[in-house]
Amino acid sequence: FTKVLRSLKVDGRRGLGFYTLRHVFETIGGENRDQVAVNGVYHHTLDRNSATVLLRVSLPGGSGLYPEISGGHHRFTLRLMEWSAGDSRPVQAERDIPFSLATC
Repeated sequence: FTKVLRSLKVDGRRGLGFYTLRHVFETIGGENRDQVAVNGVYHHTLDRNSATVLLRVSLPGGSGLYPEISGGHHRFTLRLMEWSAGDSRPVQAERDIPFSLATC
């Protein structure tokens, strides 16, 4: 691996090793899928052998939505929330919303 780093002229940089590069590659190259949150909710079960440590959610621009994510080791739920006017609390969107999900 050292030979590869030298040929790329990135050797000698502290903290830049195999695992760092692997993590960066997986973060950038993780599986990206178009999904739909039905009535603002999306449930996903992860493969038991999955090493997923990061979720990346991309919402339509200008939608005024933000994700609320809860979960554990093998599953997660994504609720898409809308800001309410004034001092009231945000509410869950009540429509189907397309979004992009990457798991790394």
